[in-house]
Amino acid sequence: MKFNQCQRGRISNMDFEGDIFDEFLQRQGRGPPIVPVNPSATPRTPLSSLNTQGLLSEGPDDDPSLEREDEFEIPVLPQGQRLLINILSTWGDRHYVGLNGLEVFSSSGEPVQPVHIRADPPDINILPAYGKDPRVVTNLIDGINRTQDDMHLWLAPFTPGRSHTIFLNFAASYQIAMIRVWNYNKSRIHSFRGVKEVEMLLDGRCIFRGEIAKASGTLSGGLDQFGDTILFTTDDDILEAMSRYDETFLGEDEGPERLVYEEELQRPRTADGEGEERPFTQAGFREEDLTVSPNFISKGLRLEMMMTWGDSHYMGLTGLEVVGKDGESLPLDLTMMVASPRDLNDLPEYGHDSRTLDK
Repeated sequence: MKFNQCQRGRISNMDFEGDIFDEFLQRQGRGPPIVPVNPSATPRTPLSSLNTQGLLSEGPDDDPSLEREDEFEIPVLPQGQRLLINILSTWGDRHYVGLNGLEVFSSSGEPVQPVHIRADPPDINILPAYGKDPRVVTNLIDGINRTQDDMHLWLAPFTPGRSHTIFLNFAASYQIAMIRVWNYNKSRIHSFRGVKEVEMLLDGRCIFRGEIAKASGTLSGGLDQFGDTILFTTDDDILEAMSRYDETFLGEDEGPERLVYEEELQRPRTADGEGEERPFTQAGFREEDLTVSPNFISKGLRLEMMMTWGDSHYMGLTGLEVVGKDGESLPLDLTMMVASPRDLNDLPEYGHDSRTLDK
């Protein structure tokens, strides 16, 4: 009631069809009906009819070979050799789009490994500030999907209204039984870079249009926390065959992802602001890109503290140790050290605080 009195007018003229506010209005007996794009977290099947109103307004429409219809049913076991994935929108990020992985299974139940994959735009290395970023498109088919490791993710610049497409070529023509999309899962914040509205074409025929679930940004939970599974068959024999090859059905300790180092959740380097300038995004570096000076000789060491983990008023450390080339700890004492500011006692309201540089 308070919201209706004070705030409802702010969004009453905006188009948020399918938003949670529409559901609230419907329960109150007013407002537009809900038109769910993804009605459940269960895999989509050929029995699912999708309403795609408005999804194709940004995609290319000058290719007569691309089948476009307002409504269609997911086909049963479509056959082809070339898969095209057209990304129409992200989950909110206006500058970047990414994925964790792609899996394709044939009617025999076996996974189909593409012989070639490319993307347009290919990755963020096309931007001037980059060049050796590891988040390239070939990571999508490396088999490591339940991860937050930059070495296994794909990230590309996203520009609303432009084409963002992934192309996969198979060695032969296959009947496709399932496609699994692992959405971008780097962190809770950066999961908004994941794909949302997509269309898929197999040899020019549209086999899927709809919404891909956003990843949770964590490493826990079921498959529905990482993206979407699209089924092109309801045949029990084919589903049983796929379960034997699908590594997500293995025990938790058997899957290959258990062997991958899962890096700790980190605070994003920069949030996506409201400006038009594309924010910088940094990934880890490949080992071959790192150069280490074996015996660095110096008489002095300067550490400049650039940022805290969120505190805007105070910064601190527990300890500092400098290690020599033989692994020994180099002796340090207060006569060798200086800090600016020195400690809390530099502030007028302090005078005898014990958290001093010698600690």
